[in-house]
Amino acid sequence: MQPKYSTKLDPKELIGAVKYIEEGVSSGRVAKGVAKGLLYSLTETLGVMLGDIDLPNHIQVGYQGVLEEIAEVEQQFSRME
Repeated sequence: MQPKYSTKLDPKELIGAVKYIEEGVSSGRVAKGVAKGLLYSLTETLGVMLGDIDLPNHIQVGYQGVLEEIAEVEQQFSRME
């Protein structure tokens, strides 16, 4: 039986998730502290994945782009304080 979901993480989908979190904070639907926790967790997960020596280069570049996007959003949150 095959899983009903993809086991591959598309960097574009991850950036979409980061944007969703950012928009949630901007609209007041998501507390900034919760958003920071989610972004921290995502950063840690991507850090582990980037450490995998078997990760194809094109995927690694995509994940690094996600980390850059997260850093930009975190800077934006810091300016909100």
